[in-house]
Amino acid sequence: MNKRLVIVGCVIAALVFTILIQVSAGRRVVEAKRTVDAVQTTRYIPAGAEIPRDAVKAVKVPEAIGASLIPKPEDVAGKVARVALVEGQYVWKDSVGVGRACRPGFVEVYVPVDLSSSACVIAGETVDVYPIAKSAGEMPMPTTPLAQGLRVLHSLDQSGKEIDPTKRATLSKMAGTDRNIPVSVGLEVPQAFAQQIVSFASKKAVYLAKCPPPEATPGA
Repeated sequence: MNKRLVIVGCVIAALVFTILIQVSAGRRVVEAKRTVDAVQTTRYIPAGAEIPRDAVKAVKVPEAIGASLIPKPEDVAGKVARVALVEGQYVWKDSVGVGRACRPGFVEVYVPVDLSSSACVIAGETVDVYPIAKSAGEMPMPTTPLAQGLRVLHSLDQSGKEIDPTKRATLSKMAGTDRNIPVSVGLEVPQAFAQQIVSFASKKAVYLAKCPPPEATPGA
C-alpha cells in the first residue's frame, strides 16, 4: 500500500513539475513576442554629425531590449551622434546628445564662462561675443563685439555634461546650485575669427550676450 502511495505521489509530482515547466516556457514565449518601438539608422552617421530625420526610422524590437533604446525618430532627429552609427544600428539612449554639429568653414571654440558671463545659454541659442577687462589695471577693451550671431553648439556644466534644454532650471534656481550652470560653452566660430576669440578665451576675458538668430532679427 505504501509503495502504491509513493508511486502515485511521484507521478503527481512529475505531472506538476511538467506543468510548471510548460507554464514557464509559455510565459517566456509570450514575453519574447512582446515588442516595442525603437529607432534604427537607415545609413551611416559619423560621430559629431547632426542626425537628419530621414537617417532614422522606427522598428519593432523585443521588449526586453527596448528599455535602453530610443523609441521615436523625433527624439533623435536634430541631435548629434556621440559615436559613429552604422547603417541598421539601433540607437541607444547614450549614443546621441543635445548639442549641434559644426558647419563647414567654421570651427568650434570652447570658452570658459561663469553664471554671469555665460548668459545661461544652451545649445541651439545664438550669442554675441564681447571682450572684457579682467582687472582695473588692464587697458580698456573695445566696445564692439569680437563676433556676432554665433551659434552655441554645446553648453557644459561643471561635471562636463551637456545641459539639456528640456531640463534647465530657472535662473533663480541656477544661482543657488552648481547644477545646470554653464562653465564652458562651445561656439561655432568662422575660421577668420577663431584666433582672436581663442586669445581672449584663454585669458577668461570673454562675455557672452544672448541675441536672436540672424533669421529672426527684424529687417535682416
